[in-house]
Amino acid sequence: MYASEREIAAVANNVVLVATYWLSFQRISSTPVDRGDGDTATARLDRAAYQVLALIAPFMVGSARALIDRLGSDYL
Repeated sequence: MYASEREIAAVANNVVLVATYWLSFQRISSTPVDRGDGDTATARLDRAAYQVLALIAPFMVGSARALIDRLGSDYL
């Protein structure tokens, strides 16, 4: 991870915010995602996981960045 201590602290706080409030945000911002299997709660959590990965991706380099990108695409 290529980031200063200040950046790491800010990203960590943002990760906590997204992880904690994602379901509330999803509920007020849009219609739940339905993947056809009737499990909209899982779809919302998948999107939350993607958002967390998107927060840290810009700070990752090399194979770590490639892994974050691959995992992110798995959640979409």
